[in-house]
Amino acid sequence: MIQIREDLDINPSQAFSNFLNSYTQAFNKKYQRKGSLFIPNINRRKIESDSYFTRCISYIHQNPSHHGFVKDFRDWKFSSWKSLISTSLTKLETHAVLDWFGGIDGFLKDHEVEYDPENEWIFGK
Repeated sequence: MIQIREDLDINPSQAFSNFLNSYTQAFNKKYQRKGSLFIPNINRRKIESDSYFTRCISYIHQNPSHHGFVKDFRDWKFSSWKSLISTSLTKLETHAVLDWFGGIDGFLKDHEVEYDPENEWIFGK
């Protein structure tokens, strides 16, 4: 999830595309490989409601277990999950995220609800 400032004079889709292309080129150079790293069509949606924002955060954390990378999403080492629930300093807006859920207890409780990709509105159905 990224936040784009409204006052920027750039096309957010183009800026994000440039970022992904630069990352892919650097990754490919480092690991001596060629080709794409990302699926061709990344879905972008503007978050326009509080409930959708809340659901997106939980979805992002739960997604690795949904796709079978790990059994429990809390074990995915590339997730912001552990950073958000730890007391260590990070560049994440930890307090803002936890405050959104009403504190750590609300954050943890919301993440106990598993999404159903067949009936979940976050997937565009």
